[in-house]
Amino acid sequence: MFSGILGKKNIIAKLQKLSGCLYEYQKEESGDPKYRTLFTHLSQKKFLDNSNDDYRILISNCLASILRIHSPEFPAVHVVDLKDVYYHIFRSLRGLGQNKIDSPKFKQYHHLLDTLHEESFLKPLAEMKDFDEAAANSVNRALIKTCVEIPSEKAWKQNPRGDSKRNEPGTSRPSEEDDDEDTVDEVVRKLVAIGARAIGQLDFVANEILDVLFCHIPPQRSQNVESRKLAEMIIKECIEQPEENPLKQSIQSLMTSAAKQGKLPEEFERTGYDNRGKFFEVLRFLHYISFELVAGATQELNFWLRSENELYRREAVIIVGLLTRDPQCQFGMDQNKNQTGGKFHKM
Repeated sequence: MFSGILGKKNIIAKLQKLSGCLYEYQKEESGDPKYRTLFTHLSQKKFLDNSNDDYRILISNCLASILRIHSPEFPAVHVVDLKDVYYHIFRSLRGLGQNKIDSPKFKQYHHLLDTLHEESFLKPLAEMKDFDEAAANSVNRALIKTCVEIPSEKAWKQNPRGDSKRNEPGTSRPSEEDDDEDTVDEVVRKLVAIGARAIGQLDFVANEILDVLFCHIPPQRSQNVESRKLAEMIIKECIEQPEENPLKQSIQSLMTSAAKQGKLPEEFERTGYDNRGKFFEVLRFLHYISFELVAGATQELNFWLRSENELYRREAVIIVGLLTRDPQCQFGMDQNKNQTGGKFHKM
């Protein structure tokens, strides 16, 4: 269908037309065989491995639209076969941060975001975990990693922020910058919703997925502050959802277990495992979001406060001091006295 004989420009032109038609298509029924055939053709390795950015985003948009159109069925022999397609789509999504909002290319990446935001798009991943949990975790990790890192891309940071423009003296009417700020807010909102929806489909959130949520927490990584904020928004969205979300329980279990060891497990390669300082940074960050996430872990701090190791005692005292300094600290509150044994209250 798209052979090298056509030439690069002709192929791009045909893909643009196809991508636009699929994006606008409103399905009447799922499982149309012609889309399965098209999906099988476009998801060949020779297409997924193409390094041209224009080509990649158009292929991603076509594949993502077919996944949406084909839902609730999936256009592959087996759901696990979709793994490489999802990887390709999520890599392409990074273009949201690599192209400024006023760039002519941004529209294609925004279309991809719209498709991923459709509730049906991620449903095959829920089925994938029933057949190959490791593959599903790897794909979900790639998605969360992409969502969190987009705001730290160089081009994204150059997008105008409407608050500063609206506060300038003499500014009395909406400007193009205000429209751009609306787009920035929309992109962030959809990234958070996509991340929370993917996590919500899991039975339990694996440590390698939590790792890409936590890795931007350390305050010294100031260049990634936007990524830290987005990770925080995803966590809050998950724990505040009315329906049960596995993230809260997964974090509680992780932090309680890690507190016994005084460090994060080895799956936290990006955040920093086998490092007590990194664990305490994560503990402080999660405590700021919600005390419930670390209630079990704080009980374990009593053990480190009584440790015979002077360094461990000092670390525990420092983290307790930092936690109690946070405005939302709940240490020492009467309702938590039973959980902490009153130790922190007396301190």
